[in-house]
Amino acid sequence: MNTEAMRTLTVSLSPTQIRRLQEAVESGSYASNSEVVREALRLLKERDQAREHLRADVQAGFDQLARGEGRAYDKTSGRQLAEQPVGKLLLEHEHRVSRQQRAALDRDRGGR
Repeated sequence: MNTEAMRTLTVSLSPTQIRRLQEAVESGSYASNSEVVREALRLLKERDQAREHLRADVQAGFDQLARGEGRAYDKTSGRQLAEQPVGKLLLEHEHRVSRQQRAALDRDRGGR
């Protein structure tokens, strides 16, 4: 649970952003504008962490190539790889994230 004291902050939003904020509250999905903003910030943090993990995986791949540990693909095998469902690739990426990293992400998500 977050024990930080809440503070008020004034922000400027476009009319479209204001409508989206109001729609989220009016739909009943969120209790207040503040709750929508907190959720958006949580999702931003989660996206940034996922991007950083992906960046680290890409760097690890480049490092493997530099060590001569790469695999050769011809047009057919490369096409087959490209046609794999994105969901499968994302799951494979998720499985590479260590238990410790997943636990840290879960803590940041509030135990979800």
